[in-house]
Amino acid sequence: MGKCNMCGKKGLFLRINEFGRCKACQTEVESKLLQDAQNYFNQLVSVFDNIKSEVETSDDPIERLNDLPLFEKKVALCDEMLNLLQNYKSFEYLKQIWDDNITYDSEHDKNFLHYGRIKPLSLSFFVNHGDYFNSSIQKLNDTVLMYKNGWKKTIERLHSDAHFQKMLLNLENYNIEHKNSDIIKLSVDDLYSIKFSTITSRSNYDKLGKFVVIDTETTGLNCSYNEIIEIAAVYFEDWKPMLKFETLIHPRKKIPYNITALTSITNEMVEDSPYFGQVVDSLHNFVGKNNLVGHNLTFDLKFLYKNGYNFLDQKRKYFDTLSLAKKALKTYGLDNYKLPTLCDYYGIRDNESSHRALSDALATGLLFKELSFQIIY
Repeated sequence: MGKCNMCGKKGLFLRINEFGRCKACQTEVESKLLQDAQNYFNQLVSVFDNIKSEVETSDDPIERLNDLPLFEKKVALCDEMLNLLQNYKSFEYLKQIWDDNITYDSEHDKNFLHYGRIKPLSLSFFVNHGDYFNSSIQKLNDTVLMYKNGWKKTIERLHSDAHFQKMLLNLENYNIEHKNSDIIKLSVDDLYSIKFSTITSRSNYDKLGKFVVIDTETTGLNCSYNEIIEIAAVYFEDWKPMLKFETLIHPRKKIPYNITALTSITNEMVEDSPYFGQVVDSLHNFVGKNNLVGHNLTFDLKFLYKNGYNFLDQKRKYFDTLSLAKKALKTYGLDNYKLPTLCDYYGIRDNESSHRALSDALATGLLFKELSFQIIY
């Protein structure tokens, strides 16, 4: 006589399976286990959907700090998902639910390539390859780790972007005097005598920390006929930004549309600005005898010198962060050595403010600090 361990039913012809359950009870158990697996799968989908969803935040780097809890919640969700995935083997019917949710982009994918997807979990795999179920779980785990690292990096950037913006806002203004002085156009051929200084492990890090970093925005690439429309310089002392020189410049010709698109500087913005000749004396006084730093410094020096700023009248060193970056980071696999790329690499600023002279000047100064430290130490 058989007896079901679950419902207690007895019967001479009652069939009991290896678990001591009758058919009705076994069906009930399987239904519950299947539902548990479905609930678990739904939970995975729900948490994953929240992990990968975008966060709406302020355009202002400082105001974005108020949204930190939203990004910290993303990291917490990643940890929740990782903990969930550790328990996947507890759900006996999960593989069946997994298989039920596989879709195919085409009949060819299904019948010949056997390449399926579980779109809610951003998974794709070859269904006929060995242990695809466990390997796809591992792939999902790796994807969540990638998101976690990404959200943690975003949090770091929130702090660095806000810090950069605060530095910009807190920089003391240098008093720029407008003078109507006669400007002598200088020949850029004189600049071939300039040699950019290098930095080695023997360089004195502390002595390098006093300099002026300079940046210009122009109407084009050729200093012979394009013009300066913005100039900024930042004085650093002990590697700290102390004072800023910043002004828009009135060009003699209209600013091309593509330059406005790049810099956001319009003809209306420069209409009441001084000509370069009116501020060149103030720029000369601001820079003084300090070493000059810039990114692709040759470009800025050509425009400044051509338009009458004779920085060669003082003995100084010249440091180009573009050249230094190529030296310091040549084995780091960067796509390029543009200023925004390097700012991303070091987490210096939000590059939405790039192609404005003051932001680029401050970013270049901070980049010079990072590169110098990396090369020396």
